[in-house]
Amino acid sequence: MAGRGEVLRRPEEERAEEAPAIQLSEMLPVRREVEREVAEARMNQAERASRVAHAVHEMFDSQIRRSDDVALQGDWNDSSLSRYMKIPDLFDSCDVQYAYNQRQKIYSIRVTLDNRPRIITVRTGANFTELSLSDLQGNVLEMARQEDGRGIRFRRTE
Repeated sequence: MAGRGEVLRRPEEERAEEAPAIQLSEMLPVRREVEREVAEARMNQAERASRVAHAVHEMFDSQIRRSDDVALQGDWNDSSLSRYMKIPDLFDSCDVQYAYNQRQKIYSIRVTLDNRPRIITVRTGANFTELSLSDLQGNVLEMARQEDGRGIRFRRTE
């Protein structure tokens, strides 16, 4: 109970007085650290996606070169997907999304190829591996897929 002459304070006034003012200059080091950590995490994710995509491409490329199917070899060698995957710095500036469920893991990598945005997707499951090239609307332009016990199939929808 307040005595005579004392002014009662409202709870919001007390809270406002208790919270110290934060100077933006004090937040700059924290902000820079957070930005660095986010950039590093994105880089690690892009590196992981790059390793997975290149490993799948190398596996497909090796198996197709050893194949007796001349049409498959010609289609694969002429494909944009194979040509793009041979670019050394393809994944240097890309956006990566990673998803998984009980049946498959999916790396979806958004890159700009020939001044057009494209999505390279790697899907791996218990009995299949797939590497595809899509436009931003999700239309698959080219896809190479291998299922257990079968050879590699390649299709182009352009």
